[in-house]
Amino acid sequence: MYVNYDVKIDFEIPSITLLNTMRDAEAADREIEVGNDEGLYDNLVEMIDVLAKLCVADGAMTNKQWDKLLMRYPQS
Repeated sequence: MYVNYDVKIDFEIPSITLLNTMRDAEAADREIEVGNDEGLYDNLVEMIDVLAKLCVADGAMTNKQWDKLLMRYPQS
């Protein structure tokens, strides 16, 4: 498992697309446990990074919140 569930997301996610991508990454992470490829998880984590960066640029998230997302969803 790659998702770090010890890192709590204690702020509102300002984008439904970002929220859905986070959920998809968690599902893909569970699939890795049963032998599926890590590629989907890695692609979703990259998308989380990009979407979070856009939220920061729009002023909807802080850099600290972006960093927290990256700590919860690290690359494999």
